[in-house]
Amino acid sequence: MDTVPDLLSVRYENGVVWGRGAVDDKGPLVAYTKAFLEAEPRGTLVLALVTAEEDDNAVTQALT
Repeated sequence: MDTVPDLLSVRYENGVVWGRGAVDDKGPLVAYTKAFLEAEPRGTLVLALVTAEEDDNAVTQALT
């Protein structure tokens, strides 16, 4: 018995992406960006936005 569900359908319609995960991290992204812009750092502050952060990707590795 296969316990992995089928992929959910995703569609692009009138400039909008419809499907699970389409707005996955947009709320936290706005919160992080607002906090970054309002911060008063004592040193250099970097906001690094990367994709595929769960994967072993070269960009994420270079940031560590």
